[in-house]
Amino acid sequence: MTKIDGILLKQMIISGANNLYNNYPEVDALNVFPVPDGDTGTNMNLTISSGAKEMTLLSMMLLKLFPVVY
Repeated sequence: MTKIDGILLKQMIISGANNLYNNYPEVDALNVFPVPDGDTGTNMNLTISSGAKEMTLLSMMLLKLFPVVY
């Protein structure tokens, strides 16, 4: 792969968000420094999931405004 376009980047972000969602308890268990409070995976999951959701909603809105014609 030599190039990442917008579609591939979107797919990569969604895939990463899904992977983190499926594994956030394992990240919580790492108890990551500097604040070992046991919710790092949860916080990461909420952040990336929110971003992925907004990106999906924006792309759906843009497709309604600018439909692709083949």
